[in-house]
Amino acid sequence: MSESTERDFWAGGRRSPRYGVACALVSNLLFGIAIGLILPLVPLRLDMMGEGSGAIGLHAVSSSLPIVMMAPFMGRLLTRFGAPRLLIASALIIAAATLGMIAFEGYWPWFVLRFLWACGAAIGWVGTEAWINQAAPSHMRSRVLSFYVTTFIGGMALGTPLLTVIGVEGDLPFLVIAGLSVITVIPVMAAIAAAPDFPASEEKRIFGIFYVAPVLMSLGFVMGVADGSAFSLTALFGVLSGLSQEAAITCLTAFLVGGIAFQYPMGWLADKYDRRSIGTALALGSIAIAALLPFALPNPWITWFLFGLIGIPIIGLYAIALGIVGDRFQGAEMGAANAFFVMSFEFGALSGAPLSGFAMEIVGPNGLLLVIAASGAIVAAGFKLRGNRWRKNT
Repeated sequence: MSESTERDFWAGGRRSPRYGVACALVSNLLFGIAIGLILPLVPLRLDMMGEGSGAIGLHAVSSSLPIVMMAPFMGRLLTRFGAPRLLIASALIIAAATLGMIAFEGYWPWFVLRFLWACGAAIGWVGTEAWINQAAPSHMRSRVLSFYVTTFIGGMALGTPLLTVIGVEGDLPFLVIAGLSVITVIPVMAAIAAAPDFPASEEKRIFGIFYVAPVLMSLGFVMGVADGSAFSLTALFGVLSGLSQEAAITCLTAFLVGGIAFQYPMGWLADKYDRRSIGTALALGSIAIAALLPFALPNPWITWFLFGLIGIPIIGLYAIALGIVGDRFQGAEMGAANAFFVMSFEFGALSGAPLSGFAMEIVGPNGLLLVIAASGAIVAAGFKLRGNRWRKNT
C-alpha cells in the first residue's frame, strides 16, 4: 500500500477506507453474535432429538461444505458486485434459512437448511475479510485484522451466554438469529461508498495460488481441523464429560473470550516480529493445554480457564496466517487469495468436525482433544519447515 493510500485510510469522512472498515466491523460483530447462537444451538438440539455424537459431527459437514464449493468464485463475485452487496445478500440468505428451521424440524431438513445458512455465512465471511484485508495499511495489517477477529469472536462470545438466557428450546433462539442477521445490513448500507474496489484478476491465478504459497494454504487446512472441531463440538464435549448443559456452553464461551483477549497483542507481535516463531509457540501451546484438560474436568472453573487458554492459539493462528495472506497477495489477487485460504481452512473444518465426532465415539470425549493436539503438532512442524520465509514484509 502506497504512502498516499495510507493517508487516505486515516482521512475522515464517510467515503474514507477507515469509515468503511469501521462499519464492516460493526456488521461483523452482529454477525458474530448470530454465529455464537447457532453453533451450540444446532448440536444441542440434535442431541435432544436423540442423535449420537458421530451423527452430530457429520451434520456439521453441511455448515463447512459451502465455503469449499463457493470460494473459487468469490474473487469474481467481489469484482462484479463489491463487498457491501455480497454482505447484504449474505444477511438475507441467513435470515431465510434460520426461519426455515422453525418450519421444518428434523435431522435432514436441518442439514439442508444449515447448508443454505452456511452459504450465506460463507459469502459474508469472505466478503468481510477481503474488504478489511484490502483496505488495511500494510505496516499495521495484522493489528487491523485483529479488530476484525475480535469483533467476530467477541460477537460469538456474546452469543453463547445469550443462548443460556433465551434457552435452546422453542422458536425464540431462531427468531433472534434471524433478526440479528437482518440488522447487519444497516451498517453495510451506510458504508457502500467507502468500500474498496476489487479489480479483476486472471482466472488461472485462483487455483494457481496454491502453488505460490503451498505451505501456507496447507496449514490453513490443518488450522481449520482444530478450529472446526473446537467450535462445533466443545459444548458437546462438556456434556459428554459430565458437565451440565449450562457449564458445557460456558466452555465454548471461555474458549471465545480467551481468543478475544489476546487478538491485539498477537496482531502487534505479528506486525513487529517473526511470524514463524509466534505461530510455532501458539501451536505448541495448544498441544500442552489439550494435554492438561482431561485432568481439569472435575473442576468446572479450571476447565473453563483452560478452554480460555486454548482459545488463544486456535483463534490467534488464523489471524496471523490471514495477515500473511495480505502481505503475499495484493490488489487484483487479494479477493481470490483470501477466498482460497478460507477454502483451505474450511475444508479443514469440514474434515475436523466429523473426525473429532468419530474420535469421541471411539475413545470418549477426549477424542476432541487428541485431534486438536495432533493439529497443533502439524502446524508447529509447518512453521518450522518454512524457516525464515514468513518474516515481516517477506
